[in-house]
Amino acid sequence: MQKENGMKDMAGNSKCAECGKPYRPGTKFCMFCGAKIMPKAIVSEPKVQEQPAQETCPQCGKTYKAGAKFCKYCGFKLADVTPAVAISKESSEEARRKAEAEELARREEEARRKAEAEELARREEEERRK
Repeated sequence: MQKENGMKDMAGNSKCAECGKPYRPGTKFCMFCGAKIMPKAIVSEPKVQEQPAQETCPQCGKTYKAGAKFCKYCGFKLADVTPAVAISKESSEEARRKAEAEELARREEEARRKAEAEELARREEEERRK
């Protein structure tokens, strides 16, 4: 089994090493400061009953507890999200699609630049051989 690193309070509850706020097992990012929680191998971990989350992260679509400043799954800064406005599954799907499109465009641009650099190098090599 795995357990996240960090600090423990007197009761043995896990706390973020950066800000000292508590977090649950399985958390990848602190929902208060955004710090990444690194896994650390152990023999066992205490069972913590999950409470139902009330909001949905616009970046990854996972639910989070109201009042969180950062998504514990992807690290998205939730402070920019208006808590009074419920984010629909449709808008989080739209955000996911937009992020995927931006990533695809970035990769295509990177591939185009690489191809141009290779073509330039090929032409320079041909010129040297003449």
